[in-house]
Amino acid sequence: MRPAWGTAPHLVRLAGLSLLTVWLVVLSWSALSEGFPNVSIPLLMIGAVVVAIGVAARVLRMPALLVPVLQALVGAWLLVGATTDSLAPTGANLEAFRTALRGALESAGQYAAPVGTDVPPVHPLLLGGGLLVLLVVDLVVVGLRRVVLAALPLVGAY
Repeated sequence: MRPAWGTAPHLVRLAGLSLLTVWLVVLSWSALSEGFPNVSIPLLMIGAVVVAIGVAARVLRMPALLVPVLQALVGAWLLVGATTDSLAPTGANLEAFRTALRGALESAGQYAAPVGTDVPPVHPLLLGGGLLVLLVVDLVVVGLRRVVLAALPLVGAY
């Protein structure tokens, strides 16, 4: 007998496996930056929170279109927090994130991989990319219930 799609344990299993799969694919990006451990663990933590929010929203029968929006908002907030080391949504914090993002874009454009630790890190780009892949895979697997289609964003990320 197959478990029902809407049950909490099944959603937790699907979302957890999606998170771990995305995280393992994103580990292939370790050649892009010398400071990659500063990306991999925060991405796993951000992913765990985003996935938990998605599972809770689906178990509580939130409208299907609002779940990915809520996950994206929480993920963006955590991304800013991981980049600036502060979860407070202040103007100074957002400006620090914009500065870090500009530095990451400049480093990515000027230096070959792996980007060294002596230049502005590309961590905001790697965290944002990993979060985007996670959101797409979670939407496809858990939201749309099309597990096989999750291969497309995963192969693209790899």
